[in-house]
Amino acid sequence: MATVHAGKTRKRDRSTREKCVIQIVLAPAFHAVRAVQLYRSDHIDGAISYYAVKLTWDQLEDQRNYMGPIEKIKTMRLEQLGLLTPTIQWTDADVDAEFGRHIENNLHVVSLPMPRSSVLGLDGETWTIRVGDPWVGVEYHWWCNCPDEWRLLGEIVHDVWSALQMDDGSD
Repeated sequence: MATVHAGKTRKRDRSTREKCVIQIVLAPAFHAVRAVQLYRSDHIDGAISYYAVKLTWDQLEDQRNYMGPIEKIKTMRLEQLGLLTPTIQWTDADVDAEFGRHIENNLHVVSLPMPRSSVLGLDGETWTIRVGDPWVGVEYHWWCNCPDEWRLLGEIVHDVWSALQMDDGSD
């Protein structure tokens, strides 16, 4: 289990190289979008630490606030002025280094075939998993249940999601 210590805005310094280990996004049909990113920090003194950024976006509330014709006109003006503020809340937290290494090591041994099944659905939730960076990385999606062929990735996602207390009933 990860040890998580909530903090305020994290100060970045140039002596630390940071890398996103994994990003997990859960987008339910009728609830707020939640995401977590696990980062690795390589410090100039050789130390390695991990932290997570947890995010919630209540896009349904934003839609309600900006749905009518008058609201759409107001929204366009607010966008032009740079004053449109979505309902996004986030926190960051230190993560136990042993847990961070465990997740990184597990991701390095995952080998995933193309899924054989296709799914069609209306309600439910979409999971998006990103590993790597914009230059060399992969992105996986599934609806509701992780495909059987990707079971190991599903287990890693479950471990990260649970350990970082993303299942706290905040939908």
